[in-house]
Amino acid sequence: MSHYPVSELIKTLHGVHQVEYWVGVPDTRLKPLLDGISGLVEIEYAPREDLAVAAAFGASLAGFRACVFMKDAGLGHCLDALLTTFRLAGLPLTLVVSTAEPTTKMPLHHQTWHDVLIKILEALAIPARTISDTARNDLSIFVGRSIARDEIHAILIDIRLT
Repeated sequence: MSHYPVSELIKTLHGVHQVEYWVGVPDTRLKPLLDGISGLVEIEYAPREDLAVAAAFGASLAGFRACVFMKDAGLGHCLDALLTTFRLAGLPLTLVVSTAEPTTKMPLHHQTWHDVLIKILEALAIPARTISDTARNDLSIFVGRSIARDEIHAILIDIRLT
């Protein structure tokens, strides 16, 4: 498995594709990414994922390119908000979703979300790339194409990278 450094993800999203508005629900697995981007943009934290999507939608309407970050189990909290805002308006959104191989120490709902995450994204026609399986240039091309197509798109970060 290849590793994709956090600094390269920041360069791709913020530097190349000008993702300026970051909002989401804190997750310790995303701490290295959030620590790295916090010196470049102000990060807003939301109590729930659907509220993060709503804030990102407002920022997008104001002309900012937005990113919503969350853990995999949080996706269910924001599906309706994603589909009734960004999808209907035809605006792009970058989702950064942390995921981890299930363990018996994880709550059951986290284990379940890991198992169904890709299937749900596919069913909703939300393209996704897993950082650990994607070369640097390929991720930049993926994000660029998704933004150009005004798509909601997801970048999945494996816990082993943080």
